[in-house]
Amino acid sequence: MEHVDLPREHAAPKSVKLVLIRANGALFYSVAAAALLESAADRGTERMLHLFSGEPALCEWLRKEWLPRKRARAALLREYVEQTWPEFEFAAALHEYAAATDGERGVGPQRPSAANEALARCLGTAQAALFYGSLSRWAEDRPVRELATVFAHEDSLTLARVRAVFERTARAEGMRSFTAWLAARRLVRQSRDVQLPFVYACLAAHWRPHAPIAEMSYRDFVRRMRSVVRERGNPGFAERALFAPWGRRPRPRIAPRTGRIANCFKPVLSTT
Repeated sequence: MEHVDLPREHAAPKSVKLVLIRANGALFYSVAAAALLESAADRGTERMLHLFSGEPALCEWLRKEWLPRKRARAALLREYVEQTWPEFEFAAALHEYAAATDGERGVGPQRPSAANEALARCLGTAQAALFYGSLSRWAEDRPVRELATVFAHEDSLTLARVRAVFERTARAEGMRSFTAWLAARRLVRQSRDVQLPFVYACLAAHWRPHAPIAEMSYRDFVRRMRSVVRERGNPGFAERALFAPWGRRPRPRIAPRTGRIANCFKPVLSTT
């Protein structure tokens, strides 16, 4: 399934619909956070290639299919954000996030084993499939709905592949089901309390003056998207059980930041 192309410009830049879309803070943070997270695929690929260097077929798939697809996603999502919210300094947020992930602050610690890395990949893919599926049925703007539909389908196919890798690796390493369950819940809490709060902080700090959205705290954002996923994502029993920590109040370990950056701010490095 191929990615859809975004229109170069909105047909009616002053339309009421576009004003409402631009004022939707939850939509902005959802799409912009996804763009930053997808941009970290190179680091995840490096870890997988290192841990699974003895599996040439898997490594070839990672290099030739998975990584190019993730890079394309990041570019499409960034394009959508920059077209829809030109007041947002995406390059500055991306630079801050990329600089932090060099030290794993934004993507979490190195996994202790191949089975743990494969488990993390399964969880990330399952969360992404659920998120994009919800976004495809919730977002008001057709271009982002179409992108999300494609991404959700891709992740459902990817999940089957990475789950097989995890199951095979877990058997080889003797990882028990209960141990895997506890590790999975820790990873979900880490996403809720460490990874996503840092992404959110990067985004909140890089608005120019006159942002079209109202201030929104991280906890308010999670609360809003929790209801979106419940109503539009149709999570099954396994998803509700596995991702239950998202249903509880987040406990961010990253100090929240808000505010708008000054007109004179420029990112240290270009992201071109």
